[in-house]
Amino acid sequence: MDNEEFFQRILQLDGFLAHLDLSLKSAESGKASIIVEFNEKIMRPGGIMHGGAISSLFDLCGGIAIFTAADIINSVTIELNILFMRQVNNGPIEIRANVERMGTRTAFATMELFDGKGELCSKGSGIWSVFR
Repeated sequence: MDNEEFFQRILQLDGFLAHLDLSLKSAESGKASIIVEFNEKIMRPGGIMHGGAISSLFDLCGGIAIFTAADIINSVTIELNILFMRQVNNGPIEIRANVERMGTRTAFATMELFDGKGELCSKGSGIWSVFR
């Protein structure tokens, strides 16, 4: 299964993510990038992006990067940390993830969110339990 098929399969299986306007920009060698349309599905009152949506999308993008880094059949998030640096009120939004360390049983990745103007709005890091 190639990376695009894998991405579409995740969206089909995930009730929350299936409702968002997501596309895979790239996924290879421990790196992934997804594009999210800025619309009411990810907004909170005031016309800004919901922090829970950012968290979910960081989890998704980090997980995809991990799948491209090794022979992984599944992963489970152990910890996710997010720094909300500025509000997101325009798009399209790009989330980039990079695997920083791949161990035998755990993986560590970092994520960044850029708004439609290319401004860095959030940074994150996570640890995943990986299954081979």
